[in-house]
This record gives sequence, C-alpha cells and structure tokens, in this order.
Amino acid sequence: MLSAGIVIRKAVSNDATSIAEIYNYYISNTVVTFETEIIRSEDILSRISKVQSDNLLW
Repeated sequence: MLSAGIVIRKAVSNDATSIAEIYNYYISNTVVTFETEIIRSEDILSRISKVQSDNLLW
C-alpha cells in the first residue's frame, strides 16, 4: 500500500535535471551503477525520450 502523498507517474522532460542530480550522487559516491562519469541532464532527457518512444515507462 502506498503512503498518502506519494505519487508515481511517468517521467517528463522537466524531471531530467533532478533525476541527473540524484543519479550523479550515486555515480560519484557508490558502486551501485556501472556509470563512471557524471551525466548531464540532457543525457537523462535523451534516455527518457528514447525509452518512452518505445512505449515503455521511464
């Protein structure tokens, strides 16, 4: 059961900067991703667009 106030939705282009900031923390400070270089919000936006163009959720 989801807690009140939590909303799950499709990613939109305006989310790219925030997603990159969150993801970059894990790239820089952990080993939970195979990425080794900081990623730009433009790269996240490209990934979102590519996945959603295949009718998949991102």
